[in-house]
Formats: sequence, C-alpha cells, structure tokens
Amino acid sequence: MPINNYKIFKTFFSFLLFLCFFTTSLRAKPAEFIQIIVYHFANDAQVIETENYLKAAYLPALHQQKLNRIGVFKPIDFVADKRLFVVIPYASFAHYNKVSKLLELDKNYLTSGDKYIKSAYNDAPYIRKEIIFLNSFSTAPFLQKPNLKGTVADKVYELRSYES
Repeated sequence: MPINNYKIFKTFFSFLLFLCFFTTSLRAKPAEFIQIIVYHFANDAQVIETENYLKAAYLPALHQQKLNRIGVFKPIDFVADKRLFVVIPYASFAHYNKVSKLLELDKNYLTSGDKYIKSAYNDAPYIRKEIIFLNSFSTAPFLQKPNLKGTVADKVYELRSYES
C-alpha cells in the first residue's frame, strides 16, 4: 500500500504543479494599449492648425491626465508625404475611454482647442484622420523611448505593420 499512496501523492503533486503553472500563464500580464492617430494634410495651413491644436490643447490635456510618453512624428519627406503621427500609450482600453470622457469635460482643453474642435466640415484641419488601436506584444509590453544620441532631426523611427 505505501507504493500506491506514493503514486497517488506524486500524481496529485504533479497535477497541482501543472495547475499553478497553467493559471500563472493565463493571468493577464501588464501591457499597453496604444493609440496611433494619423493626420493627412492637403496644405500647410492644415498642418499649422493641427500642430497648434496639439501643442496648445490636446497634448497638455493628455499630460494633465498623466500621459507623458506621447510621441509626435512626421515622415522624413514631409513635403511629399504630408502626414503627422501621434502615438499615445494607455494602460488599457478602459483607460483610453476614461481619458476621452475626461477630455470632453475639460474646460481648459475645450477652450484651448476651440478653433480645431469646432472647425466646419468643409474647412477641416486635415483631409483624413485615421485612428489605429494596437495591443502591445507580450515580449515588448511597453513602449520605450530609445536612448539615442544626436539631434531630433537625425533620429528615425519606424512603425512596421504586418498583415496576412
């Protein structure tokens, strides 16, 4: 009988170990929910209006909500490809929703961004605005600012998109 008890114990212990590892792997690991806003422009006036909105209203409002790792990027050949990219990492989709609702109630943001926010449909500050949402990879759960030397103009960042 002692051998039988040993086998039962060994089987039970193995099952407990498996259960511990399995539940640990299922536990949600911290990761970021990333929003990318892509503005497309037809002319310099639209670029200036959008940049003014970002500088005076949108980015300060996001900073007030403790979102401090925001990136604003332009293509290398901005003359030929008039686009502007804004990358905003959130803790989750629920965090994004919370911040969006808080911005709708932020009087300072609404006043500072009034011209942009209330622009007429036929005089929009861009010709197209894309909003892309991404979940970070488990192997790279957080956006990190590279430790690069040199001027801002010398730095090149690449956003890769994989489709199948």
